[in-house]
Amino acid sequence: MEYRINHFKLDKYFDEYITSGFIGITKPNKEIYLYLLRKTKEIPQNILFIDDNIENLNVGKTLGFHTHKFNEIWPPLD
Repeated sequence: MEYRINHFKLDKYFDEYITSGFIGITKPNKEIYLYLLRKTKEIPQNILFIDDNIENLNVGKTLGFHTHKFNEIWPPLD
């Protein structure tokens, strides 16, 4: 994930990003979403949650996050 963030320069578009691998809590465990809210001190309506798994997105939606389903990168990254 770190490679993709750097390769596509995603950090210039987002104030904060959190991945399950960075903090050791796997999705769809609700704790990772609550961790994000505590860390950013944001309300859920100010969060855009991007994932390729509908189950993970549904947890974010139940908390009030904006969600977006990520489909694929073209060309694929090796």
